Amino acid sequence: MVLLSIHDGHNASAALFKDGVLLAAVSEERINRKKFFWGWPVRSIDFVLADSNIGAHEIDVVCVSHMSWIQYAKRKLSSASTYAIQRPKIVLGNFYNIWQAFIKERAVRSFQKKYCPNAVLFFCDHHRAHAASAFFCSGYTESLVVTCDNLGDSYSHTAYSVKDGIWNLAVVGDTNESLGAFYGAVTEGLGFKPNQHEGKLVGLAAYAASSVLIERMKKDFARTTKGGLHFKRTPYKKMVTTVKSLIQEGYTKEEIAAGAQGLLEEIMLEHVGVLLTKYPHTSICVAGGVFANVKLNQRIKDRFNVSIFIQPAMGDEGLVLGAAWQYMSETTSNFEGVGPLRHMYLGTHYTRADIMSVVENNSLYQIEPFTSYEQTADLLANGEIIGVFDGRMEFGPRALGARSIVVDPRDKKVNDLLNMRLQRSDFMPFAPSVLSEYADALFQNVEHARHAAEFMTITFDVKHEWQKKIPAIVHVDGTARPQLVRKDRNQSYWMLIHAFYEKTGIPLIMNTSFNMHEEPIVSSPQDALRSLETGAVDSILFNYEFFVRLRKK
Repeated sequence: MVLLSIHDGHNASAALFKDGVLLAAVSEERINRKKFFWGWPVRSIDFVLADSNIGAHEIDVVCVSHMSWIQYAKRKLSSASTYAIQRPKIVLGNFYNIWQAFIKERAVRSFQKKYCPNAVLFFCDHHRAHAASAFFCSGYTESLVVTCDNLGDSYSHTAYSVKDGIWNLAVVGDTNESLGAFYGAVTEGLGFKPNQHEGKLVGLAAYAASSVLIERMKKDFARTTKGGLHFKRTPYKKMVTTVKSLIQEGYTKEEIAAGAQGLLEEIMLEHVGVLLTKYPHTSICVAGGVFANVKLNQRIKDRFNVSIFIQPAMGDEGLVLGAAWQYMSETTSNFEGVGPLRHMYLGTHYTRADIMSVVENNSLYQIEPFTSYEQTADLLANGEIIGVFDGRMEFGPRALGARSIVVDPRDKKVNDLLNMRLQRSDFMPFAPSVLSEYADALFQNVEHARHAAEFMTITFDVKHEWQKKIPAIVHVDGTARPQLVRKDRNQSYWMLIHAFYEKTGIPLIMNTSFNMHEEPIVSSPQDALRSLETGAVDSILFNYEFFVRLRKK
């Protein structure tokens, strides 16, 4: 069975499965170079099919990561807000949303009719796709599953208790409960881009105490209701205005970010605590954009002492995984998922010949052989900033050694250098890629998130004796967001880090995504070479076969 899964909304993406095996997945932004692209993933579909040597006519199932327009209309028409005639904008907005759902489905059906007329169409509820994306690759047999984002198919959060193959819906919340909207409004009010720069708030929040504003924010922004199962937020525009007022009153951006982060953590911790009391589990799976918040994920793990797994593609791009696995669970007897997720290397890849065709006859570039991992470790130890372009690109927001910029983490000054060369904000932390064997020596309380940490989705407190040894990857609050690198998952990357360890006694290297500020992570050799030409990196290591540098004049 060939299954194509499509997400045609924010951060559009596509994934291809054959006989239940995930073959390829990519976000449209990586190929068309339009960050967080919203729309039909035409190039992503082309890639996953061509990469797998499968024709569109061979597709048996097309999964779509939203409800059919009829299902969506029924949900909207059952909402009291649809009939709130005293608020005509909301009423008109609801009917406009139904019309938009119809238009989106028409595009899906046009694609099916043109390219795969015999394929089955499967429409999957947005939040159920989020939930499935986390649970079915967690390796857990039972779990509390929580989703939370801005909004999808009229819901902003859900929770399920999953046991013995049965999914019990514990709670759902609508747009008026959206914690994603709350955090996005604070992001916008501070002058950043909502739905893009929420991660900046997480970094900024560490520079102030949340206690300064958290009580006021409970009143003016968001709070829990109904015993912690539900939330209530202030209208979006009013929250944005309130943030601007706080700035005018003299509060710093750091204090506002800290208040928002503290409030988000407090609300979600109460919510998860209530759910775990009502539905006792020893593990929790999470997905949705709110759980891109790595500090929140750490707080959940530490507070409840439960194993946690965060879908690595926790944003809307990951819906293509969940929609497909949800279809499999409904059509395959005793479907228990795909076991613990092994890797996210699912995207574009290029051979030596592909890359050489771009660089070999270009006088700008100087090509040098890759001779050993020890050679590369020496370059790092001597201060070189290296772009690693290896094999299949990662799927999801994190660079995990396939499209990474790697640096020696022992000197804090390298942070300022990288921020200048990559044109990034100076308050954002950098992350480490760590030999998995040394995780417990470096970080506190790793055990319950060891699997999650393979994908750089959670922070840990760095042990005090290590903080001064690796200052470039320790944030101001003493935490780091590591990628635990296993030899059986990415041997080449593990060998590089191990060579650096043998030379320096430091079992990690700094890893940041291979991209310029406000651009998607590089996908093609041309994308990577442009970063070299602009001075973002000193060299690029292609597939652990050869280096490319700018030729000295």
